[in-house]
Amino acid sequence: MINAVIFDMDGVLFDTELVFDQIWTMLAKKYGYVIQQQMLNNLRGTSGKRMANIIESYWKDADGFLIIDEFFANAKAYLSQKVPLKPGVCELIDFLWQHKMPMAVASGSFKDLVLSNLKVSGLIHYFQVISSGDEVSSGKPEPDIFLLTAKRLCQKPQNVLQHFKPGYPIIPSKWKGSRLP
Repeated sequence: MINAVIFDMDGVLFDTELVFDQIWTMLAKKYGYVIQQQMLNNLRGTSGKRMANIIESYWKDADGFLIIDEFFANAKAYLSQKVPLKPGVCELIDFLWQHKMPMAVASGSFKDLVLSNLKVSGLIHYFQVISSGDEVSSGKPEPDIFLLTAKRLCQKPQNVLQHFKPGYPIIPSKWKGSRLP
């Protein structure tokens, strides 16, 4: 039985990937690097040490953590004005809200960016739990963020519907029994 829904943020609730790609392209140009599509794909859904490692593997002499700080500062500045919603998000969330379905956000992004996006979009009050990448030791594709969120919802993973980007292999065999849309 489904007792709660967990949403990823970027690419599911918000159409932020284009914004993020533009910021990465700007940073690459600023520091004299080349941005590759594969790098952009690898950076999606990550944060912290994993993101720094990806940056440093593509941009050999880069300080990954310094670039991450600049990336998130730019993202937060841009998204503090307007957060582009994915089509149908408001209708889906309103439907779940009307049916008293507990909802949560589990995002690999840093907490302050997650909270800012939810506030700017006007969606924050719908979510009982908000978890972020800086609260877990292993980021995506490991299931830690979703397991933490299910626990905070007081739900077993098999009783939670998780909604994340199509084609993103986030759930390894560790979380068998969970429900996917």
